[in-house]
Amino acid sequence: TKPIPRLGGVIIFSVILSIIFTFFHDIDSKMLFMLGALIIFVLGFLDDIRSINWPLKFFIQSIAVVLLIISLNEIQYPIIKFANYTLPFGVNYFVLFILILGILNSFNLMDGLDGLVTGFSLIIASMCFLMSLNSPSTFLPYFSSAIIGATLGFLKFNANPARIFLGDSGSLTLGYLLSGMVILISVNKYLNGSIIEKGNIQTENDNILGYEVNYYTDSIVWEQKLNIDTPDSILLKASVSLFVKKGEDYLPADETIRAWLPSATLKENTNNTVAATNHVVGKSLWWIFLTAFGGGLLALLTPCVYSMIPITVSFFTKRSKSVAEGKKNALLYAASIVFIFTLLGFLITVVFGPAALNQLATNWIANLLFFAIFLLFGISFFSKNTCSTASKIFHL
Repeated sequence: TKPIPRLGGVIIFSVILSIIFTFFHDIDSKMLFMLGALIIFVLGFLDDIRSINWPLKFFIQSIAVVLLIISLNEIQYPIIKFANYTLPFGVNYFVLFILILGILNSFNLMDGLDGLVTGFSLIIASMCFLMSLNSPSTFLPYFSSAIIGATLGFLKFNANPARIFLGDSGSLTLGYLLSGMVILISVNKYLNGSIIEKGNIQTENDNILGYEVNYYTDSIVWEQKLNIDTPDSILLKASVSLFVKKGEDYLPADETIRAWLPSATLKENTNNTVAATNHVVGKSLWWIFLTAFGGGLLALLTPCVYSMIPITVSFFTKRSKSVAEGKKNALLYAASIVFIFTLLGFLITVVFGPAALNQLATNWIANLLFFAIFLLFGISFFSKNTCSTASKIFHL
């Protein structure tokens, strides 16, 4: 067989770095984040050339993840909820550390099928780009666009049959970068619109710079509306970079703002409450059906479903003796899923009411149960050579 190169991560990381450093000028604010990405890339690159033992890989990955968490903490305090309970200080950082470390190695493990990690990353970056369009930060659109361009161009050569692989340098780096981007993008849900500047604005032509400049005299007020769920307490953090005009010079200055807003204070000062509206009321059954059907098609692009498609396809193609038999088994499998879920959904709705399925889908105990089922399902894919314990469990 012809050997296939495994250093595709060099291309991915080079493209992303070149775009970020070319178009994003405040790179100092993301220095720890990018330093961690560089550490992960070098680790993966060396592992592609010569194998590195897992304790050393774990130690180096941990350093990079800590740098990422420190970088994120400068922007927002990581609040993690579990079953409507907010994890206390310290525990939240540990959970975040485990999650990011798990995502890194999950991307690495998925890099076994042609185009899987590349397409997976392309979908996540595209969603993040759309969510970052209203962000006051320019870093997120540039960053997500860089990953979209890098993965889209690379996918042509990584799709089946692959002519080049990501390797550890690519899969680990994409897992690290996307983890940081998803956490960064999550703060946007609290922002309502863009920042509004209020003050006595002046405009004049600066002879040194050679163009018109705007500046404020006396004072300036920045207003940012927030979407806050009143039961939550908020740690508000903001940083301001500005220039102060002194004579003919413009002197740089930086200010940091921190304010803790307890839940009780937010409830007392919440005067304008927007009532939730049901946009489905008055719509026809066909509109509801087509909307739900379209949502189901879009769900194919979600990470948990997209990554299972090639596994499911290969399952039916390999167990069937002919193409016709494979199609028959696949159609029977699909029809069984539709029948079972429709029947179960109908019975649950009739017995427990129309809101029962939504309560089940958002119940933390049910989601933990589903997680355990899918975890065992994933373990069952390991063979005796890769996971002897799982093999013994599933071959009893």
